[in-house]
Parts: sequence; C-alpha cells; structure tokens
Amino acid sequence: MTSLRALDRKELLDALAAESHREAVTVRDVGQLVKRLPDDHRLGCVWESAEDLPSLPSLIVVPNGELHDFAAWMITYLRVYGPITAMCRLVERQEIERLSRARNTLGDLEGACVGAAIGEAWALYALAGKRSNPSLPACLSTFSFASARLGALGYGNDYQGEFLERWSASLSLTDQPQRPLAAGPVAEVWRTLWGVLRPSRRRKRAPLLGSACEQLRTLGGLEPDLIAELTDDKNLALALVADGSREDRVVQQGRIQDLVGTWPRSRREIASFLLGYTASRVSPGSLSHLELLESAVRDFPTAPIWYGICAGIFNRSTLLSSEDALGWRVLRELLSDRSLLHRPRCDVALTELQLLRGHGGRIPTRTTSAIEVEVAPYCTVPLRQRELRTTGARQVDLFPEEATTPEAVISVLRRALSDAERALRALPRRKGPSG
Repeated sequence: MTSLRALDRKELLDALAAESHREAVTVRDVGQLVKRLPDDHRLGCVWESAEDLPSLPSLIVVPNGELHDFAAWMITYLRVYGPITAMCRLVERQEIERLSRARNTLGDLEGACVGAAIGEAWALYALAGKRSNPSLPACLSTFSFASARLGALGYGNDYQGEFLERWSASLSLTDQPQRPLAAGPVAEVWRTLWGVLRPSRRRKRAPLLGSACEQLRTLGGLEPDLIAELTDDKNLALALVADGSREDRVVQQGRIQDLVGTWPRSRREIASFLLGYTASRVSPGSLSHLELLESAVRDFPTAPIWYGICAGIFNRSTLLSSEDALGWRVLRELLSDRSLLHRPRCDVALTELQLLRGHGGRIPTRTTSAIEVEVAPYCTVPLRQRELRTTGARQVDLFPEEATTPEAVISVLRRALSDAERALRALPRRKGPSG
C-alpha cells in the first residue's frame, strides 16, 4: 500500500537510515495524495510500499520554488544512489496538483498527435538524406511526441514557452547534434493543435489554422470558404473540395506546391498546412504518400507534420495501423498508464541533468544507444547517448560550504563523513548464498 510521510530534510536522511519513526498515511491515488500533502515547508515523501523502507521514496513533492535547491542537496548528500531522479521523482506541489487533474487522454485527436510524431520523424529523416520509414525510437525522440504526451497529461499553451526551454536545454545538455528541423517551427504547429485540444475559454474566434483543424475534426474536410481564405484563390478552393481520382489529387497537390512557392515568408505556416493537407487527401487516413513532400520539405519542413495531423484527424484507425502498426506503438507510449506515484522510468530528469552539467563522465543508462531524459514531469524522451562535457569541477561544489579556517574545514568533513555513513547504511544489503 502506498504511504506518505511528511518529513524535513533531516528526517528524510533518518528514514533512509531506518531511524525514522514518523507516522505514515496511506494514499490510494494522486488525488488523495494532494489532499494529504503537508502545507508547510516539509516534503511529501511517497513510498510505494511500507516494505520499501529504507530506500529512496518513489516520489518527493517539494514546496513550490524549492525544486532546484532541494535537488542540489540530494545530489550532494545522497550521491551514492547515482542519478537520484532515476529512482525518485522530484516534483513541486503546483505540478502535482496540476497533474492530479489529468486524465491521460487525447480524446479524438489521438490519431492527429500520433501522425504529428511520425510526420516529424519522417521530416528529420528526409532532411538528413535518409530514404526510409522512421523507426519507433525516432518517433519517440521528436518534439511532437513530447508535446503530445504533455497534452495527454493536461498541459496546454500556457506551458508551451517553458516546455520549449526545457526541450532546448535537454538537447544541449546531452550534446545532441543540431537537428535539421528546429523545435521553434514545430512548436508553432503545436500551439495550434493544443489550442484545439485545450481551447482557451477567453478565445472568441480560433486562429485560421485552428479553424481548419476544427473543421477537419468535425466535418472530415475543409469547406470551400475556408480554403479560399487560406489560398486566396476561389477557383483553387473549389478544385480542392471536388471529388476526383487519386491522380487528380496528386495533380492538385502539385498545384499547391507551385502556388505556395511564390508566397512571402509571413505565410509559410499556412503554406506548410496546405501542402500537408493536400498530400493527406491523396489517400485519406494513410501516411503512404509522404514522398510527395520530399521536394518541398527543405522549404516547408513542418509540412509532413501537418500531413500526419490531417491524416490522423480524418481516419485514426487507418493511420494507426499503417507502416506495420507503427502508429499503435507510438500511441501505446503516449498513453502509457504510468501511475504518478510509481518510480520513474528515465535515466535522469532534466532538473538533475542541469545540476550535473560540467561534472564529466557518463550517466548510467538502460540502453547503450540512448539516454532517457524526463524533460518535464512524467514526460520522458530517448535522446542519443553522448559523453557529458567536463570542466573539471567537483560535484561537492554544487553545495558549497563557507569554511575559511582549518577548524571549519574539519567540521565540514566530519558532517560529510557522517552523511556518507548514514547513506551507506541505507543501501539494501545483499543476502549471502544461504539466504
């Protein structure tokens, strides 16, 4: 049974040394956890089972504004556990309150979100000169996958600015090569899609592309008036809504490519949408005609993402089953039912990665090819494994002590030794052959 203890930092160390006698409260789910969290400076420490003591909690809820300071303290005094956030998730109270209201669903936009992730992975392949279908790991490492995961957790456009910073920091700290498709343009696509998924109550009228997504969602296609507004060409709008053969639709897609090629940069996102939309109409619900965008992807790199969104909105089941059921596997990861109270499944969280920057060495990972970073709470992305940069700094410098005399230095060393011995006693002891 999951248990909650309200502890300060000293009491947490005592608990890890099996010296704590603080009373535990049983919690069944994250909603009950939020109601029972301490309302003072103490930590909300969650263990999945009473038998887990003494070991790191699976979750520690930190008072608002204290996450980085507390993470630095844990890294310094509990470094024997390795990357702390691989074993214990650290979340501020305001975040756990937000997540407690999440339903882990994307509603009828599941297909659109999956299509966006596959479309972005295909664009990255095409821009890198690869002529093959994207793999599952490639889809899971996209900005679109992470955005969709956050959408399932209840986040909206109010979080996008912070998430874009977190994404950029994750790529930089893991020394990723520069991607041919930057996150900024992809974030603009998701600003539209999140606006449909989590519409603002204050919004009077959806932006033009938002209206297009909503028409696709409700009507399965675009009305002539909206296409005319997008293209500024009524004759072309009528041609695009007319039923025709697959060959006719390929021709129409070519006409759109010729048209948008003359547009100014200010209309680039509308151009990318139209390219993706017309390509998706060749075989509605399928991603089998992404190659139609191969000649346009360098000038309009988000067009494949819009293709995936349009295809997924039009026919969710067809898209999920295409490409050897790649869509179903992406959706499985998007909606994976990982309880908010369970241990993390990442190699390290961004908060800890930022504190470890410049300390050299490699972070232990589950696979040799990727490092799984929790970019935002409960949103983990696999990134290519690279050596962390080193500056020769020592980890103890993360939490400096003011020690200007020999006596003060000795005092600091004694406290550090005491902390190390306490942490060592908290480690699980291996049983011998006799049990």
